[in-house]
This record gives sequence, C-alpha cells and structure tokens, in this order.
Amino acid sequence: MQPSLTSSTEYNSGLREIRQRMHFHPLSELAAHRGTIVVPDAAGARLLRAVLDYLARAHGEKTWHSADILAWPSYLARAFEQLSMNGDSNAKIDVEFVLSADQELAIWESVIAADSAVSLAAPDQAAVLAREASRIVHLWALPQDRLLEAPVSDDVAVFGRWSHAYRERTAALRVIEQARLATQLAPSAVRSKSPPLAHGFLETAPAITRVMESAGIEARRLPDRTDGDRSFDCRVFPDREAEIYAAVQWAADLVSAEPQARVVIACENLAADDILVRRCLTDVLGTDTASPPDLHFYLSVETPLLRCPLVRDAVSILEFSSVRPWDAVSGFIRSPHIRAAAAERCARAAFDCELRSLGRYELPAAFVANYLADRGADCPEFTNLWVGLTRLTEHAPRRQRMVQWLEHFDRCLKVVGWPGDREPDQSTVSIQRQWGDACDRLHRLDAVLTPVSRGEALNRLRRLLMDTAVRETPWASRIFVVTAVQACMLEASHLWITGCRSDAFVTMARPSGLLPFELQRRAGVPGAESNRDLFRARVLIDALACSPGVRIASYSASEGDIRYAASPLISGLGAAAMRVSRPYVPAAWRRAREAALMSSFVDVRGPPLPPGARVVGGVSILAAEAACPFQAFARHRLLATSIEEPRPGIDAREKGTLVHRTLAALWTQIRDQHTLASLEPDERRQLVRATISKIFKPLPFETPLEREVYFVERDRLAALIDAWLEFEIQLERPPYSVIAAEQSDAVKFGGLEFRVRVDRVDRIEGGSETVVDYKTGQCRQADWAPPRMNQPQLPFYALTYPSEKIDAIAFARIDQVKPAWLRVPSEKDTGGESFAELSRAWRADLEDLARGIREGDASLDPKLGVQTCRYCEFDLLCRITEARARSDPGSEQDD
Repeated sequence: MQPSLTSSTEYNSGLREIRQRMHFHPLSELAAHRGTIVVPDAAGARLLRAVLDYLARAHGEKTWHSADILAWPSYLARAFEQLSMNGDSNAKIDVEFVLSADQELAIWESVIAADSAVSLAAPDQAAVLAREASRIVHLWALPQDRLLEAPVSDDVAVFGRWSHAYRERTAALRVIEQARLATQLAPSAVRSKSPPLAHGFLETAPAITRVMESAGIEARRLPDRTDGDRSFDCRVFPDREAEIYAAVQWAADLVSAEPQARVVIACENLAADDILVRRCLTDVLGTDTASPPDLHFYLSVETPLLRCPLVRDAVSILEFSSVRPWDAVSGFIRSPHIRAAAAERCARAAFDCELRSLGRYELPAAFVANYLADRGADCPEFTNLWVGLTRLTEHAPRRQRMVQWLEHFDRCLKVVGWPGDREPDQSTVSIQRQWGDACDRLHRLDAVLTPVSRGEALNRLRRLLMDTAVRETPWASRIFVVTAVQACMLEASHLWITGCRSDAFVTMARPSGLLPFELQRRAGVPGAESNRDLFRARVLIDALACSPGVRIASYSASEGDIRYAASPLISGLGAAAMRVSRPYVPAAWRRAREAALMSSFVDVRGPPLPPGARVVGGVSILAAEAACPFQAFARHRLLATSIEEPRPGIDAREKGTLVHRTLAALWTQIRDQHTLASLEPDERRQLVRATISKIFKPLPFETPLEREVYFVERDRLAALIDAWLEFEIQLERPPYSVIAAEQSDAVKFGGLEFRVRVDRVDRIEGGSETVVDYKTGQCRQADWAPPRMNQPQLPFYALTYPSEKIDAIAFARIDQVKPAWLRVPSEKDTGGESFAELSRAWRADLEDLARGIREGDASLDPKLGVQTCRYCEFDLLCRITEARARSDPGSEQDD
C-alpha cells in the first residue's frame, strides 16, 4: 500500500518516488538495443517505431534492424504464450488463453445483463466502467476482500456482485484478463536472457512494476541538462487557433532552416483539438507526395477506423433493414463504394432527390424497390443490388454465432459490390486489410459469447471499429505532433508545448465510482490523490524541460466567451505578454499580391424574358421578387433549390395542402353559408371526417411510425377544420355562397404568363364577390401594403380573376386557437380606401414586380434586411451575409 502524500513536507520525497518509477531511455540506446522494447500502448509503439526509423534514415542507412517494439498488453500476451509453450510448472496459471480487451468487455456485458437486480439504460457503458474498476483493483493491488465488507455505496455493492459473477464466468471458461495476469505471472515467466527495455512510462502501477522488476527492467529517467537552464520561452495567444497556427508555422520555418532539427509540438489535449490541429498541419505543411519531404508531419492522435468513408459505408450496408431512415438510404444511394457508382452516378442522384421530395422520414425497402421498378431502367445495377440486399436481409436468422454473422455480412458486401469498381489504391488496400483484422477480432468473441442477434452483432462491430485506430503509413518527418508524455519519448531538438492553461497537466483519469474512494486514494490511483497528481505534473514538466534546444510554452487566453489563466507549473508563463501572430489564412486563399489583383464589376441583371413567357413557380415569384430580386432570380430563373431534408411527421407545406384540399372538397358539398349553419355539430364533424378520409390516405408501405403519425394528423386536421367551420358560422358576414374552390387557370399580366390557383371565391348576397386565401400561419393586412407587398398573391388574384364583381380580398387564418378573418375593405369600415383605389396601388406595385422579373433584375436588395435573409436559402450564393459583416464588423448576425 502506498502512503498518502498530503503533507507539504513530503513534497521532495513524493517527486523522488515518482522519478524512481519512470522509464525513459535515450533514443541512441533504444536504436542500439537488439531485444524487446516495451511501451505503454499501441500509440506509443507506433510513435517510437516512426522516430527510430527516422533516426536510421537521418544517419544515411539504407537498411536497418527493425526494433521489436511491443505495447504493454502485447508484452503480457507474449509472456503467457511462452509460458504455455514452455509448460512452466511454477507459473500456477491454469487457463486456456488471455482475454483480449474486446472479449473482456463482452464478458462484463453478459454478466451485467444477467443481473436481474438492476435495470440499466446503457449496460454497455456500465461494462466499460466495471472493466476499468477491475483493472484498477488488480494493477493497483486493492484488497479485494475489503470491497465486499460493508460497501460504502450501492454502486460499490453492485460492483462487488458483478465482480464475483465475473470471476465465476472466467473460471468456467478457463480464461484470464491481462490486468489479473500481471499479478499472477511468476518471475520465471518473464525473465529472459536479454532483459527488455521499457520506454515512455511516466509512472507504473504496482503490478506493472513487479513484472518489470521480475523481467530485469530497471527504471530510468531522461538525463538532466548539464547547463541547469530549464526555463521556457513563454507566449500567450488570443485563441486556440492562433496558438496552433503559430506553432505549426514555427515548426515549418525550423525544419527549413535547420536540416538536423527534430521538432516536437506537444498538445496537452490533442484528442480534443484533433480537427483544428489537422487543419493547420495539412494547410501549412501539406500531405501529398509532391510536398517537400522535410515538411511531412507525424500526428500521434488516432483516427477511429469507423470514420473512414469506406468503412462507414460498409457498416451502413450491413445495417440495411426493411425500414431505414431517409438519410441512411440517401447515403447508400450516393455511395461511391458500391457497384456501378460512377456509371449510374447522375441517375442515382436524381433518384435520391425524388425520394427526398416525398418527405418520408422512414423509407421501407419494399417501397423503394417498387419506386425503382416504376422508374424503369434509369439505374438497373442499383435496382439489382437493392433487391439482392433485401432478400439477404429478409432471410437472415434471428440469432446465430458471430462467425455465421460474419459470413452473412460478407455476402451482403459482395451483393452490393463493396468497395466499388474503382481500382483500389494503397490507402484502400490498407483500409480493407484493417477491416479484415477487425472482423477477425469480432470472430474471436465467439469464444466467450453465446449466439447473438443481428443487431447485437452490428453494435459490437460498430464499437470495435470505433475503438480501432487507422494504421497510417508514417511520413519521413522531422515534425512530431504528440501528447506531452509522448514528447518525453522523442528527445526533441526543439520543443513547443501548447495548451499550458491553468487546467493543463492535471491527469485526465478519474477515480472509479464503483470502488471505495479511500482505498483508491491510499493506493495512489491517478485522479484520486491531488498531491500525487501534482507531483506527476511536476515530474512531467521537469522531463520536458530537459530538451536540449529551444523550449517554448504557450497557452490561449480565451476560447469563445471562456477566459483562461496560465498554468502555475511553468514559471513566467503568467507574466507573458499577448502575442499578435500572423492571422490564420487557408493555403487556398494565400496568394502573392501581384497575383491577387482582380478586376470587379457590378452584375445585377440576367437575360430578359421574352414577351408572354410563362414563369416557373406561378405567382410565388412575385412574392420572391418583392422580398429580394436576387432570391426570385435564383429560385425561379436559375431554378436553384436546396436539397430536401425530410423530418419526422408531416411537414408544414403538406399540412397546408391538406387544409386547402379538405376545405375545397367541403365547400363543394356545402356550397353556402345557410347550409353550413343548418348542419348539426355531430353531422358537421361526420362530414369533415368523411371528407378527410377521402383526401388524406395512408402512405404506401407505411411504417409503424408513419401509421401513428397518420392517426395523429387525421385527428388534428379534423379538429382544426371543425373549429374553423364553427368560426365561420359565428362570423358576422352577409349571407354568401362559395362559387369557386381551388380553381386553376393561366393568366397574363405584365407581359408574363402565370399559372394561378385561387383558394376560394365568395359571392355575397347582392352580387359582389370576395377572393379568399387560406393561411395556416401568420398573416396581416399590412402584407398587402405597397410598395413590394409581402404577400402579393391575393391582390394579384383579385386583379386577374375573370369577374368584374370582385370588390374585396380576405385572409382566412385557420388556427384552432386564434382563427381570424382579415378582409380589405372590411365589411364594417366604410371610411377607408375604396377597393378601386387599393386596386390601382396594387396594380402599379405588381407591374413593377413583373417588370423586374421580365427584365432579369437580380440585385441584392432584401426588403427587411437581416430578417429577409434569415429565411432565405441562397445566402451561400449571394454572399450578402459576408458582405454585411465586412461593412459592419461590430454588427451581430443571427446564426
């Protein structure tokens, strides 16, 4: 049991204890070593192998000895294999094999699933926590008998029960996990003629220390600087992007100026900054083979295999089912990694747009197959592979062994032609090989699992691929971007530590919530003892300060609205002045001044329309022209539209269409106000429901979700229409009859031809007529105010309707809570403008709008400024948001 380091008098002894358990060697010694080199993990093995290969190339060697570098779990597995082959009777380990991390997690999941006393929303996450707690118990030598004696919490009690069941399960299978193996290996099992070297361990757990001592691995720290200078050049930057960009530019300048430089950029939280770091590195240094070899970089962060497009598409294919979300089907249709993707690219893209326009959030496989058959031979290869994949999925068993699921998955991928028709390059071949390795790991789960369902097999495959790092071929680089601990492994000639904020260098580990905290604190588990974490951070900074060349430490003062202070572990960092570095500019935008000279001209008009031309989109083009001429030109002349993205339920456009069609059918039967008022409430509701049933029908091949949405929408629509009819009965209007409903026609106005559909025309007693427009959203009488009316449709209908008796227009706002009848002129208002006066103003405004359309007006002139642009889909085309930001940098823009 390790002592608690809570007293300030134990500071030096605490530092000394951690230093005595460090394992770092000079790279020259590692390069000369002909035995095994043990590192903490696979990422460290990949990094050390890359830097040793670089050293060999730097010395001009054409061939060299490839070092035997093993991650700690692999070293234990090899020791067990040698033990099994040698048959050491002193080992006292009677097991068949050592569990891999995947197998260990699978057993924990099965144990937790079998515990009927608890009900967990995420048992797979609980298995991860239980595995980590078990690892702490074995590696840090926690007394297991203390765990079950008077547990301090329900979580500890539950883990004690799980742990007991886990030991019984592993004993029945005659297997052992790696952490427990480290506590049971006899010294003779790991002792060899040539003792290994350990490199990259800042501090080792007691069980690991025991194995290393048995193997003859001695602790060794990096040599101290002889000049005694351990200071850093301290820098502060306004934000994280400026800091990373400055570090990468510094590294690029160094390797260009000093051929022998080995530059290291240490990022304290590299995983969180992965995207930003990759962007700056690839932009400044490049990644293609045409780039100077000295500028290639090594990035130690590991990309999950599941994020590779080739693997992501493969998993999407395997997840094919009878009902899939629209975005999954869309991605499958457009995938370049299936058969005939290039030959049928255009036809498949058009088919994808058609499916999106249907607005269905879920797409049944049978419906898609039917739709493909109706379209003919536009994409026959895709039709065949879709049908073949559907048959395979339908005939799959409910549960089977993992090896059988892998055979099924292989057949599915062959049916669709994965990975596609293109000639595979080196990267594709490498990804396919790693995919095969991942499938082998999945196959090995059969040793500890019973038959599983298809969904369970796919979930395990997804998790496994997410935990598998892409094995990239390292460049011959002199620039290494690594974590702070990994930086100690490299003997940098020049070092820049980024992210030295006040919360940096504190261990990311947390004590397990499934174990008593006091036991973890006494054992020195990372994260459980604050003083010990401080000692680790001090030792780490001291090791980084041993770098012989330039040493820079920096941090970003802010990130968005959050302000940060400097780390107190680095002297002088808090007093550093803010650096104003070169602003980050993407490489594609960087141009020489003489090459950046460009001429500009104002182009706000397109080609005019010929006289009498029919405009696409009907009267809606007038509303778009009033809102912004460029919007109208882009949507109706250029036919630019955004790609549909279906959402759950029925979208607002479809709901509005159902209201219009239902009311048109009802008024065709009712015809006048008197008939409506004479209907009994129950009779009226039955009529509404019967009409809705004729118009609103279930979707073909509807899914359970769509069926429930259909019932909800049918009831909502019936209540909405009935409430509106009740409102019309109570509305104080002269007697009227409906003479037209959803009447379509083609009219000419302003030198153009429009296709119109009038919602409704009422004939008032006495002969006058009113044009009515249904609205299910917001509407105001102010929308008819010239110039550039917000809603010009109704005035346009009134002016072009083939009747001389029109003397009013009205919005019928159909809302169950706040229905409204907005008429101009109002039946009660006799002192306002006459309809003739309004008609003259409307005509003049509509003619101006039609003239702009006819003459090709495409000027950027949003009527309501930012409010108009907020609901426009062409902001990336017109770029007015960027122009507005440049003209007024202090203005706040709505996202």
